[in-house]
Amino acid sequence: QLFMIISKASMKITNDGLRPGSIPDIISQLPSQSTPSPPIDVESILSSSNSKLVLHFDINETILIGDEAGGDSVEDCLNKIIAKSAFVQCPPTSSHEERCMDTHRFQPSVWWDGSPVCDDQTLSPPPLYIGWQWPEHCCPYYRTAFKKNAKTFTEGHGTVYRPLYESLRDSFLKPSTPPEEEYDNTIAERDDSSLPSSHPFYRIMPSFFHTLVKLQEMNTDYTLVLRTFGTDLDDIACAMRDFANGKHPLYPSFREPKLILDEDNMYRGRYRIVNIDGDGDDSINRSGNG
Repeated sequence: QLFMIISKASMKITNDGLRPGSIPDIISQLPSQSTPSPPIDVESILSSSNSKLVLHFDINETILIGDEAGGDSVEDCLNKIIAKSAFVQCPPTSSHEERCMDTHRFQPSVWWDGSPVCDDQTLSPPPLYIGWQWPEHCCPYYRTAFKKNAKTFTEGHGTVYRPLYESLRDSFLKPSTPPEEEYDNTIAERDDSSLPSSHPFYRIMPSFFHTLVKLQEMNTDYTLVLRTFGTDLDDIACAMRDFANGKHPLYPSFREPKLILDEDNMYRGRYRIVNIDGDGDDSINRSGNG
């Protein structure tokens, strides 16, 4: 998702036109895969009375980047995201099943385009790949023995992707308040005009808010669903409330009461292990609110 902010998806693997220090191509589909579907006329679909737009997001590393409580900073997560789309060549003797199971055991030496995996930033960056189907005899850097280096990926083997990392990092809103100030993310109303550096605005992708602004400009009705297996829903509720009240520095004139989340709009799913028909098989069933 992050990569689509700054680059168009390419349909072929190529280094043509890339210079050292440049932003890499982003590839979403391989030439051997099926022909992409024709462009979708989004405006005509949204204007149809029979259509309903539902935006359903998993929060972590989709719209919310970084988890300080879990030990991952925004910088850590950006490095991990790039490492997950930087593909390397696997040993040619391994089967697809072996690659999926055992990629964490080997240390790659070349990227998927054949260029060496090293810390030389003077080289041109290989294209990044965001498709579902892995290229033949390849896997993500993140799935190899070097996964332990993922949080500092662009400072080591992925140094050729450092310009991309810096571009992504610089696209995030920057705090202007002292770091020692704490932010209260409770549901209670606040009227402070400044944003402390711990505010969740600084960890949410700008394109998420931009999308909601554009939908309002288009007068499009939609349902927004945000889900997480973590404990960051309060942070998201706080960000949505402040955004809807015009407190986002990039969108001070934006107002949308429907986006103000309170406790009645938030649900916590609880799960328990149950035995089915006494046959020893377990399943996970949902219980509680939600």
